Amino acid sequence: MDFDREGHTLFCANIDASNTAYLDGKVVSAPQAALSASASALPLDESLWHRRFAHTHLQSIRNLAKGQLVSGMHLDSTQEADPICEPCLSGKLNAAPFPSSTFRASKPLKLDHSDVHGPLPVRTTSGYRYWITFIEDPTRLRSVILLKTKGEATSAFKQFKAFAENETNEHIGTLHDDKGDEYIFKELEDFCNEHGIQRQHTVRNRPQQNGVAERFNRVLTEGITAMLSEAGLPPSFWGEALSALVHVLNRCLTSALPVKTPSRRSMPQARRLPSAHLGLRRLFINPGGADLGLQLLIHHHQCVLRSVSVIEYTSHNNRQATERGPAQGLEAGPEAVDAQQARVEDQQSPPPPTRGCWASSEGETE
Repeated sequence: MDFDREGHTLFCANIDASNTAYLDGKVVSAPQAALSASASALPLDESLWHRRFAHTHLQSIRNLAKGQLVSGMHLDSTQEADPICEPCLSGKLNAAPFPSSTFRASKPLKLDHSDVHGPLPVRTTSGYRYWITFIEDPTRLRSVILLKTKGEATSAFKQFKAFAENETNEHIGTLHDDKGDEYIFKELEDFCNEHGIQRQHTVRNRPQQNGVAERFNRVLTEGITAMLSEAGLPPSFWGEALSALVHVLNRCLTSALPVKTPSRRSMPQARRLPSAHLGLRRLFINPGGADLGLQLLIHHHQCVLRSVSVIEYTSHNNRQATERGPAQGLEAGPEAVDAQQARVEDQQSPPPPTRGCWASSEGETE
């Protein structure tokens, strides 16, 4: 059987007894370069090979062609590829780095950074699942208030404003936030307009623009985890650990404030609160909040004790017991009782918000 086209025989085939045709001849291998050229009508330039090689960067394509490292690969054109490749932009584009901010407010409360963290996977014994931070810019003074829902952010800001302005005799000038839903409530907008407070919102999904508050949330999360692990307490005690951690960090030097602690820089004449809060086995020693004294949170008894006299017992290499008397700067009259006579509070009673328990974190440059 012959196959002809326009008077020319293209190929022949033999037919066997089963009426099956077999082509006569053999396959002739064509040069690889010819196969590459026949596969595309486009010039074999850097741009074509860039697309064929899964959008590998152009310098690698040039090195492969120059070193003849790929069989059949050659360049018919010396024209350089366009450095802008739309598919590469779709798959490889990264955000430009955010420069560090060098701006500092000149007076306390003129600029305050804020952020809401949560929900946490475990509620506190009082039902809290969030916290909101307010960070004063020039002094890095921090206030942290516990929330049960994000909708309480407006009332928390009012609470912070009243406390901070009363302590510093200054007025809040600008509130800087990440434009979360909790910061764009009409009630908060109206409150800020009424009191002449300017608003600064970051771009959506750009936490770098709110780095001061975001980094502090990380410091708090890591510190709470370490304290609960040290004390052997369940995660539901994170609210008490947060209060103690913020109080301690507030009295630590940072790279942003290498000379004075945030509490001394912002409120040099403020009353002195207890300077140490230790996480012991099954026990936290926290600020007394609105009460004059220390707060003892005892897990295995599921109770809260308050006292003005505490014996601290530390077991680490050397064992020692230290007696702590009435909190320095807080008056305790003759009616003060020891821990044996301290009153037991209901487990479900909510701890006071950590108003004014401000802190700063190491390593911040914004």
